[in-house]
Amino acid sequence: MASAFELLSDVTYLSRKMHISPNDIWELPHSHFLAYVRHNWIFDLQETEEGREYLEKAERYQNPRTKADISAIRSFGGYSGEKAGEK
Repeated sequence: MASAFELLSDVTYLSRKMHISPNDIWELPHSHFLAYVRHNWIFDLQETEEGREYLEKAERYQNPRTKADISAIRSFGGYSGEKAGEK
């Protein structure tokens, strides 16, 4: 859960970025508020090379592979396709 400081920082941030009053921001539905904070934060990061690198890494970490690379696993020594106890 966000602290009061974080919440007020986000309201101030949106107020400055979107040129609307903090009172109007308080009236937004919570889901819209969170979406505006997220999208403006991403737009800010896209403006710098370091920010773009950060976003690229974050996307890779959020979308790990769902299937194992069997050929890569088999390339390690000691791998056997047999189940334990079978020979």
